[in-house]
Amino acid sequence: MIKAIKSFSVFALVFLSFVLSVSIKSHAAEKVDNNRDYLIDKLHRVVTNLAPADSARNGIILRLADLLSDRARYNSMKLSEGPCKTCIAPDTDRKKALQYYSEAYPKVAESNKAKVLVQMGHLNQL
Repeated sequence: MIKAIKSFSVFALVFLSFVLSVSIKSHAAEKVDNNRDYLIDKLHRVVTNLAPADSARNGIILRLADLLSDRARYNSMKLSEGPCKTCIAPDTDRKKALQYYSEAYPKVAESNKAKVLVQMGHLNQL
């Protein structure tokens, strides 16, 4: 009887640990999505209000393009797994990221141009 109770206690503890870890992972993924969406909105407002000649503009545009391309890839993967009610259309983010990369590319340092081209290539394959 005592062995059965101990076995059940161990099983319950393992099961509870599994449920909590799944819940925590889900919450963490949701938090990352919310943070990324918040940053995209914030940087979009900043870029909209910056003067075209502002020296910080190119760096902000590249960061915004990176975030949009990341969200496009993530949502593409989610949609390939099945319907996703909360996903933003990957094509919208992909096209916007390509637009930002194209705008920033002429002002990117020669040593970093290859990185931007790789990002653009990946987005064109989505």
